[in-house]
Amino acid sequence: MSRSKQQPQFSEIPYYKVKGTLQSVGQQYGKLFSRAMDGFFTAEIGEQKVPQSLIDESYECINEYTPSVRSFLRGVAKTSALKRDSLVKLLLHEELYHLKWAREQQVVAKRKISKKKNQFAKRPQYRAVGHCTAVAFAGDEYVRGGGSLIGQNWDWGTEVLPWASFVEYSLPKQKVLAYQYPGLPICAGVNSSGLGLVWTGAGYYPAIEPKAGVPTYALVFEILQRSSTEEALEFLYDTPIAGPFIFIIGDCGGSCSVVEATSDFLSVTKVESMDYRANYFCDEATQISSRQKLPGEKQCNSKIRMRTLQSFARKLRGKANVLTLQRALSQKGVFVDFKPSHLSLDQIVVDCKAGALITRRGTADTRWSRHQIS
Repeated sequence: MSRSKQQPQFSEIPYYKVKGTLQSVGQQYGKLFSRAMDGFFTAEIGEQKVPQSLIDESYECINEYTPSVRSFLRGVAKTSALKRDSLVKLLLHEELYHLKWAREQQVVAKRKISKKKNQFAKRPQYRAVGHCTAVAFAGDEYVRGGGSLIGQNWDWGTEVLPWASFVEYSLPKQKVLAYQYPGLPICAGVNSSGLGLVWTGAGYYPAIEPKAGVPTYALVFEILQRSSTEEALEFLYDTPIAGPFIFIIGDCGGSCSVVEATSDFLSVTKVESMDYRANYFCDEATQISSRQKLPGEKQCNSKIRMRTLQSFARKLRGKANVLTLQRALSQKGVFVDFKPSHLSLDQIVVDCKAGALITRRGTADTRWSRHQIS
């Protein structure tokens, strides 16, 4: 277990390495991030009321369907200050956000818009959701050198900015280079087989409440123990899902897919050239099954981001490379500039063929930095 010698500054992301069996790596992770997980849990989950049945059923699904996560969690529990329920709640972070937001929407929907009109709002006025944008280039005819190039802007509240780090997991079957937060051990990344994953949230209009299933962050961890996009999709088809998400999964062979999913529905779109998502389902069947309908642009910038990327795609000439993807993620209207409460915290490019993460912090005039699986 090691850490880069230089102390991280606000504009830098620290880098850690852990090595061993899944349970041993979990123990190292728990020891390394024990205090950080405690603080992150307090800040992000806190006193939020979570049904015990959701925690218990999610844990049962983790045990049954994600053996890698199961072993990892057992190790973390031995050295972390947090115990089983709290660790599961952290893995349910995305689902609990939906649960909290759904409750807020229910309150808003019942509120009268004015005493004079004495009527209820015809459409609930949801507060804005600012979430990640994900982009993919795939195919030998479209990507210079072949393979898949996938990336995202990690958009989140500014209060979590100091918590991000890179962890390189050296496991018996795979090495995984991950962008992560304490208790969310792999948020995006690439493995030594050349399989990469980025993603965005979805299912916010209205917010879809979680069901018994494997949490999103557990799915991400388990997928990056696979060797190809095909294997990752087979795993998802056979696994109960706790809540909605949009994954972009690509491999070094150029096979790349966009997965739009809820607890009840899963659709897969093969990336033939370029594709992109802005935390909203594009598959019509997924939209209908989850009753999704985007509100106005003052409340949601998904349409703006999608239009910007559509325009970017039309102007492209020649084959795409890492620089092309960096430009796409940095387009005005896609990259979220600094705001008091929200911004694109980090930009992440995954070069699946090279097994590399190329990243840049969104808070300062920083250069892109490259990390490669050693």
